[in-house]
Amino acid sequence: MLARGEASPSAPWFDIDWSPPEAGLRGRVLLPVPADHYGRELEAGTVGLEREGGWLVVRYAEHCAPLDPVTTGELLAETASAASDATLGFAAQAMTALTGDADVEHAREMAAGRLATDPDAAAALDGLLSTITADPDRLDAILCRQHHRLARWATADAGLVVEKICARGEPLPADWPVDGTTGYEVAAAVTGLQLHPDGRRKLVAAWQEHTGHSATFRRFASRPGARSPSDRCARTSSGSWPRWCTSATATDAGGTSLVPDTYQGTETWDLSLVDPDNRRPVDLAALAAMRRRLGTTSPAALWADPSGRAAGTPSTRWSRRGSRCVGRSPDRSTPAWATSRSAPRRTPVVAFTRAGAVLVAFPRFTVAAGTGAGRVDVPKGRWTNVCRGTLLEGGPQPLATLRGNFPVVVLVRDVPGAN
Repeated sequence: MLARGEASPSAPWFDIDWSPPEAGLRGRVLLPVPADHYGRELEAGTVGLEREGGWLVVRYAEHCAPLDPVTTGELLAETASAASDATLGFAAQAMTALTGDADVEHAREMAAGRLATDPDAAAALDGLLSTITADPDRLDAILCRQHHRLARWATADAGLVVEKICARGEPLPADWPVDGTTGYEVAAAVTGLQLHPDGRRKLVAAWQEHTGHSATFRRFASRPGARSPSDRCARTSSGSWPRWCTSATATDAGGTSLVPDTYQGTETWDLSLVDPDNRRPVDLAALAAMRRRLGTTSPAALWADPSGRAAGTPSTRWSRRGSRCVGRSPDRSTPAWATSRSAPRRTPVVAFTRAGAVLVAFPRFTVAAGTGAGRVDVPKGRWTNVCRGTLLEGGPQPLATLRGNFPVVVLVRDVPGAN
């Protein structure tokens, strides 16, 4: 796919935007591997062309990407002319002219075989590649024709996270130059947190009724040789079983880099029962109109209008003040004390603060009765309830009073002199 680009039979298997707004990336795959800017790497000689078996590749450190067949054919033709090698010249002509994958592969194998048996031709090609590598302008001209583009892997203070689902107890490889994952492990923990303890019995009963098995799902799926269609769930879960949460402990992420996996178009309600990866056309005009309303319409009015309900409404409101403190602080999220007199081990509130500047709280159970029960011990100070537009002093606060009709509570600490 890197060699043929969008024309490759493998291209449809990848979720690649071949027509991005930036003209320099159209029809190309961005390879974010260089540690420094592209031009500096070329000048330093860390990017070059090499021969690897029957492939001509772009090499950077331990990374390599194949040249496209046309470029490969042109370089082979130049080598064949210098070495007076008719066989290599024929393979080069075929690689440049033919478009079918099988034909191109046959021409590549012919060229590889000739280079393996003709040391003079191989030496001539290696010399040509070294000459091009030493000439940043010529090397750049060749790289700009490829179906991939090298670019610095990180810019400014931005971190790099990977979509990696770690099995239970599996750490990220220490040699990966990343800051964390997109947060599947944390998402699984949050899912367990929001499962009502009393729901386990109902789920087990539903599983047994649906499958006809008397064992629980966990016990059934862990048996060797299980062949029920439901076994697919176990085989694809990477060993991460549901955790039935029976305590009210709010747990810090322990430094895990968690990035909200928000797809374009899901800023508003999306009631479809499909994976967000199944992309659909996004109404960008409607999203832009909604964003304009965020700055002029109260959260209460937005929430009353289903078409204007946006996941980012609260965060947009507090970002100008709260994020000034949050963004500059190295502190992690800290659990806030949430209690319930009737069932202290089943506290129906999840609450945390960030850098002491923002407090977020929401019902732990969104469907079960009592979603407004419980209280939050707001730290001392004067706070603004972003969604409701009210002021309050720190101290024990009923969740129902803080929430009103909103699904989440966002409090921002008043900072003297802040706008």
